[in-house]
Amino acid sequence: YERLANQFDELYEMPLSVGSLVRFNNEAYRLLEWFEGYVKRQLLASQVIHADETGINVGGKRHWLHNASSERFTLIYPHQKRGTEAMDEVGVLPEFTGVICHDHWKPYYTYKQASHALCNAHHLRELTAVMETENHQWAKDMHELLCQMNEQVRLAGGKPPPKQAQQWRRRG
Repeated sequence: YERLANQFDELYEMPLSVGSLVRFNNEAYRLLEWFEGYVKRQLLASQVIHADETGINVGGKRHWLHNASSERFTLIYPHQKRGTEAMDEVGVLPEFTGVICHDHWKPYYTYKQASHALCNAHHLRELTAVMETENHQWAKDMHELLCQMNEQVRLAGGKPPPKQAQQWRRRG
């Protein structure tokens, strides 16, 4: 808050007290509470959501920024913990009954009422690491196949013809 108050003073010649910034922040939080509920309801109504988490620094301590997103909505939620306790508190995954796309982290599989899909962005990252460190041809071939499949799905408007999908399953 002090850095932000200094920035307002230096850049905009608008002195603000730390207390005012805290009050503004609390008011914004209160006014946006309904929107958080709205986003959660929209996510729960989605057929597919993507879930992930990443480490962040909050006051010099490791926290986790959890997210759940659909094509139109994203909910981000900081928490001190990374696992199911935090994801349960966020309140989307425990109630979601569609497809959760994620990175194969085991706690996601505790949500048995949902179906699960694995994120190809994570696959590509892992394959790139294998290519760079081990130089395996299979990793290069799989990386290329996943990129080709992604492009074909994009060109097909998100849903390739069943015959093409079946060919990819055999090839993979």
